[in-house]
Amino acid sequence: HSAPASSHPLPPMSTPGLGASAPLTRAATPIPGNGARVLLAEDNETEAAQTMSMLSDVEDAAVDVDWVATAEDAVSRMAKGGYDAYLVDVTLGRASGFDVLRAGLEQGCAAPILLLAEYGEGHRDREALRLGAADFLVKGETTAPHLQRAVRHAIERGPVAQALRDSQR
Repeated sequence: HSAPASSHPLPPMSTPGLGASAPLTRAATPIPGNGARVLLAEDNETEAAQTMSMLSDVEDAAVDVDWVATAEDAVSRMAKGGYDAYLVDVTLGRASGFDVLRAGLEQGCAAPILLLAEYGEGHRDREALRLGAADFLVKGETTAPHLQRAVRHAIERGPVAQALRDSQR
């Protein structure tokens, strides 16, 4: 049995090779919209640079990534808004990304919040999603295309997730 033809076909997707240096192609479905704004909360400068590089390596889409190194700065920026998505490290110095997630949502952050965990912390994914994270990604297991796709999907699902949160209040 074949599926009925849709009047709105999905854009073609490709999966680049598994190598870290595999180039993205036009069909790799870039982050939507020109000028997508992402805030990265990461206390390790090297990991922040790596993550920003992974997000900026997108053809056909401009992605502006701002970086903060503390939980306080992340929550402050979430309260002000202005970003399409937030990437928050699970450990921000002595603070917890889970606490940042909670505080951001309590302050009405409407944009999706994705948590980034260190290798070995993957078991906390259910807790993150239960608390309202849009996604939970493990560093070292996440490629540039995977990170871009996770952010893109979170942005696309954002309005639906916000409507659900609003209906539960």
